[in-house]
Amino acid sequence: PIEAVTAEERQRVGKVPTLAMIYKISSDGFREYAWKGFQVHFTSAQAAAVHQTFHALWPEIGLWHEHAGRKIRALGETRSALGRIRRLPEAKSSDPKLREEAVRSGINAEIQSLASDILQVALILLDKLDLFVVGDIHDELLIEVEEQEQGVVESEWKVRYVMEQVVPHWLQKMQVYLPPGLLRVDIAAGPWGEP
Repeated sequence: PIEAVTAEERQRVGKVPTLAMIYKISSDGFREYAWKGFQVHFTSAQAAAVHQTFHALWPEIGLWHEHAGRKIRALGETRSALGRIRRLPEAKSSDPKLREEAVRSGINAEIQSLASDILQVALILLDKLDLFVVGDIHDELLIEVEEQEQGVVESEWKVRYVMEQVVPHWLQKMQVYLPPGLLRVDIAAGPWGEP
């Protein structure tokens, strides 16, 4: 059952493979990506098994890679779910290596850009609630709050409310519909520099 899945399992067999496979990666590339990006070690056999299992469970991903690749090569660009354009002129290059790297970047951008769009909406909304965002990277925000417990608790509530309720509502106004529960919010409070 989903409740029994640990954070480590979710990272090892969920997040890491999914992020790698949407990027159109080989099993060797997946193994390297898992270690360099997340310090998750897979043997060559394990990486090949995960790669094969992923593509067996979702054979559509390969078809989507082909479709997206053709579109990116033809247009030399890709678009986010909200319509932001990422220009990829190398996708039209006569150099196969440059062309395929641009296509892989475009494939990744189409999917990953939604997280960036979500974060941008969240930053606007959190600012309206007088939360002081002092840093952001990928899908994480660092927010400075008063040290008193009440300030921390209130800020945690505001962040959770914005991310789980308000952001999906705002995205709907932009014709982006997130399945309920898709945005998972983990909040940690403590002095700067602590995980």
